[in-house]
Amino acid sequence: QAQFASVNQYQWASRLFRGYLYNPYLFHLKYNSAELLRNVNLVRNTIQLVFLPLMVFFTEATLVVSIFILFVWIDPFSALIVLGGLGILGGSYYRLVKGKMNALGERIKLHDGKAIQQLYQGLSSIKEVKILGREEFFDKAFSKHLWGFTHANYINQVISNSPRYYNETIMVMLVLGTMSFYLFSGENLGTILVTFTLFIVAVIRIIPSANRITWAVTCLQVGIPSLEEVYSHLKFSRKYAANVIEKKSLNKMIFEREIKLRNISYEYNGSSKPSLKSVFLTIPKKSWVGIVGPSGSGKTTLSDVIIGLLNPLSGEVLVDGKDIHGSLFSWQQQIGYVPQSIYLIDDSIRNNVAFGLGQNNIEEKQIWKALNLAQLDGFVRELPNGLNTIVGENGTRLSGGQKQRIGIARALCHDPQVLVLDEATSALDNKTERDFMKAIENLSGKKTIISVAHRLTSIKSCSTIFFLDNGHLSNSGTYESLLEKSPKFREMVQL
Repeated sequence: QAQFASVNQYQWASRLFRGYLYNPYLFHLKYNSAELLRNVNLVRNTIQLVFLPLMVFFTEATLVVSIFILFVWIDPFSALIVLGGLGILGGSYYRLVKGKMNALGERIKLHDGKAIQQLYQGLSSIKEVKILGREEFFDKAFSKHLWGFTHANYINQVISNSPRYYNETIMVMLVLGTMSFYLFSGENLGTILVTFTLFIVAVIRIIPSANRITWAVTCLQVGIPSLEEVYSHLKFSRKYAANVIEKKSLNKMIFEREIKLRNISYEYNGSSKPSLKSVFLTIPKKSWVGIVGPSGSGKTTLSDVIIGLLNPLSGEVLVDGKDIHGSLFSWQQQIGYVPQSIYLIDDSIRNNVAFGLGQNNIEEKQIWKALNLAQLDGFVRELPNGLNTIVGENGTRLSGGQKQRIGIARALCHDPQVLVLDEATSALDNKTERDFMKAIENLSGKKTIISVAHRLTSIKSCSTIFFLDNGHLSNSGTYESLLEKSPKFREMVQL
């Protein structure tokens, strides 16, 4: 049983996490990371509360049935009395606790997820927590759900263990009742003693099995909500993982001329209006284009559609005339992405730039080349430990500009043809932004650069700027031409 539990816990948890990694980006917009983390942790509960009890149930049930078959052969009447009594009382107990145990299972699942969420959010935003003095809020929220989780587990243990006394009492009553019947029936005393002895031996052996069967049934009722949650995610996650892995080897995407968006529309689930409406645009290879507009105009959605993270509701994203969704993995391998907030792992600069590539999968000269393009190689060479310098959790030992340039180096490490900057300078001060833009300008003419920007100082050098307004592509041109012909663009510049 221990080996079964260990092997299945490993297989289920690894399959579930693999499925989450391969699921479409839209899936991750629907579920928060704390909920997915909870589900991976639920695998352990599912094994302990479902599969181990299920094994116990079948093992003990087989033993009890075997004893009853033997007992029926020796004394059918006594065996049927005991079987009927146990069936009625066992069924009554099951009906009594079924709803309670299901509710406990739901409570355990709910509070476990909420406790993980509060823990994750409180520690991830520790700077704001300290500055705003919100320690008490997260402490109380975490404690509330942790108590809900532990209390539900406690009630589960109490109910799971209580049938022992119930079963033993019922068994004793059945034994006494059956023997009383025989004594008053006028049977031969010798026969009664033999029957009574066999009866006692059978009951002594059945009671522990009955306790374990009842325990298994109550555990199953608690574990079913977790099993349903894990299995539903495991089922569709496995399908996506298999499809993505299969498609990786198919259809190579060649990018030599242009990216063309034709009649692109997109609407998020639950939204009252489209994020993009009939967008047409063309991005020539090795050009530098900007995508700008007011907040909520669809800038990031448009870049996500170009990258292939979101599948448009209508229209096509074409690269040299071919739809990217026919060769999505190949297309995304040609893209480097720099988000607004760079996530750095608590590891070395080398591993943050390589990000997911082991030392056997990338040469050191590639890392230095990427750092050079990001204009960070000089800084790294001056560090005592060079590439092996630990950056701290999420880059706490680096400045904002250094973090952003590690983000550029990471995006350039695999030598992509397209570099997407998703509001990559919005959190930087003016000097750091100027230094960052120098690194980008150094790539102009070498890469196709797509800058999604709210701060318009970062897109002055773009050859073409696309101005979005309420999901529409309302205008396009150079920085100077948009100042002349677009009042809304001019208004944004003046802010």
